[in-house]
Amino acid sequence: MLIEARSRPRRFKRRYGHRWIVEAVNSMLKRKLGDSLKSRVLSIQRRELGLRVILHNVRELLKKDFMARPPKASSTARPMNGA
Repeated sequence: MLIEARSRPRRFKRRYGHRWIVEAVNSMLKRKLGDSLKSRVLSIQRRELGLRVILHNVRELLKKDFMARPPKASSTARPMNGA
C-alpha cells in the first residue's frame, strides 16, 4: 500500500478516497442489522451476510423511493367554517 502511494500518488488518492463510503455502509449495516452473525458454518455465514446486504439495499431503495414522493393530500380533511 505504501509503495503504491509513493509510486502512483494520484491513483492511490482516488482509490483510497472512497474508503469512507465503504466504512459508512459497514457501520450502517452493523447498527441496523446487528454486528454478529448467528451461523457457525462459514458457507452459511456468507449466505447470511449476503442476505443482510440485500436487505440493506432493499431498505435503502424503499426509503429513497418514499422520500422522493410528494405528500398526498388528505381526503378526510375538512375546512373549518367558523362553527
